[in-house]
Amino acid sequence: MSQAIRRGPSVLGLLVLALLLGPASVSQPQGRILFVNTADPSCSGQSPCYTSIQAAVDAAQGGG
Repeated sequence: MSQAIRRGPSVLGLLVLALLLGPASVSQPQGRILFVNTADPSCSGQSPCYTSIQAAVDAAQGGG
């Protein structure tokens, strides 16, 4: 009296399927860092350095 036991998908099979169908890259592109310092025009050696937030926003929007 043998009975066939139905098994669901294996964990390994699901992992392989997820890797095949998942995104090729999970890293996100990162934006530039613009430094702002109203007291120190060199931003302690950081670059690019802006003397106002608006100047940094303008540069970011213009790509500069």
